Amino acid sequence: MLTPAYWWTLLAVSLALLALRPLLSRWPLEGRATRLTVAEALLLLVGLAVLGFHCSAMFFPDATAAIPGTDGASSAIRALDVASMVWFVVPAGFVVLALRRLWWPALSAVVLGLAAVGVTMYDGGPLDVHLVTLFVTVALLALVASALLRPPAPAR
Repeated sequence: MLTPAYWWTLLAVSLALLALRPLLSRWPLEGRATRLTVAEALLLLVGLAVLGFHCSAMFFPDATAAIPGTDGASSAIRALDVASMVWFVVPAGFVVLALRRLWWPALSAVVLGLAAVGVTMYDGGPLDVHLVTLFVTVALLALVASALLRPPAPAR
């Protein structure tokens, strides 16, 4: 299941979900949308970037090896030990912290999705289960970003 088609499909689904916002004049849940502060937006971006690095270290080790100074972090992540867990839990916590004011059913879904990704990564189960969980959670994050997040207000 770990094929280029998987990654391209995940990218296409995520971009399609993110593209819905500007294409639709109004979302059904627009009244539930939350405007992020600048600090929340930065925390969210950092959390997602580090989670992306975590995935890259696991699935694309040659690509992360090309980034200077990341050898130790990449090796720690691939070891799937306590350091790897910290490299996952801390940025996942950043994402949840940044989204803490989100409508509670959506926030609960994000928390459950991130927890499921963590469990399926470290429980020694089949890779296919982890990949499906990862796909659903990334798509969920894209949907939440598109449907329920507003960027910070412009400075006055």
